[in-house]
Parts: sequence; C-alpha cells; structure tokens
Amino acid sequence: APIPKRASIASASPGTPSKNRSNRRKDEEDENLRM
Repeated sequence: APIPKRASIASASPGTPSKNRSNRRKDEEDENLRM
C-alpha cells in the first residue's frame, strides 16, 4: 500500500521540491504510525 501512495503523492506535486519534501515527510509519519 505505501508504494502506490508514494507514487500518487509524487505525481500530485510535480516541479515543487519544497512541497514534495513536505509530502514525503508526511508519508514517513504515516509509515511510522503503521509500524
């Protein structure tokens, strides 16, 4: 489940490194919650 979610997030913010970074951080928090 985490892989497709990441791909969807990456495609949701193309050309925006700062936003992508924040999304990536949120994804990491989601993974921590799952663990």
